[in-house]
Amino acid sequence: KSKKHAMHDPQKEFGSTARDTVPSWIRDEVVVDKGDGFMGDGKAGIHEPDDVPEHFKLVMQAQEEWRDYDVYARISMLYGVCSFLYAVTYYAVGYAIVELRGFWAMWSLPMVFMGAQMLIMRLDILKTGQHRLPNVEFLGHLAPYFAVTACTLEYRYFYSESSVALAYGFALLAQFSQFAMCLRWLDLAWPDEKKPDMPEEPGRQWWPGSWQVPSAFTKHLWFITPPKKLDPAVSP
Repeated sequence: KSKKHAMHDPQKEFGSTARDTVPSWIRDEVVVDKGDGFMGDGKAGIHEPDDVPEHFKLVMQAQEEWRDYDVYARISMLYGVCSFLYAVTYYAVGYAIVELRGFWAMWSLPMVFMGAQMLIMRLDILKTGQHRLPNVEFLGHLAPYFAVTACTLEYRYFYSESSVALAYGFALLAQFSQFAMCLRWLDLAWPDEKKPDMPEEPGRQWWPGSWQVPSAFTKHLWFITPPKKLDPAVSP
């Protein structure tokens, strides 16, 4: 017959190596982690209730150093793809009007790439938290169309000084829209101020409130951070 093990109280029995339900090295490690390797005077417990083992704290420190890489690697990937879509759009616009004189092609191409840029940003960011430039990204999506309008006036069949002035105006407006988009990207990537700790739920993302993380990217950040304290129902 298999030997039956009685139920144990992890808050009282971890200080003893009498438990035979785990290997001896685990029992010794628990004693060292929870009791610092020293015997108490018997008046107080040798550990705080729900205190986590030492390696939990070490993992938390390591994750704090990894945090910046994880956050800004995702931000760099998003902004890199958006910049690539901008580059392809302006190249297609220039080729369509300079080489092909294709006005309709020039006007239709930005819709495809800017639509893709808009959808990618909608998938990756959350419009939550305190932002100084809300919804300015829509002005950035329209920047290629300001450039297309300038090219249309520049390559029109008849010359007009007023058309030249309007072309310069739309070209400057396109540059301003690009600059506004860069400011919006900076606004989204700016880390938030310290907040209260998030509620710890099984299977959900969690990190301490002291970590300054951009709120716009929180839905795609999955830090493997240990809890700050153990659940009373969980044994060490």
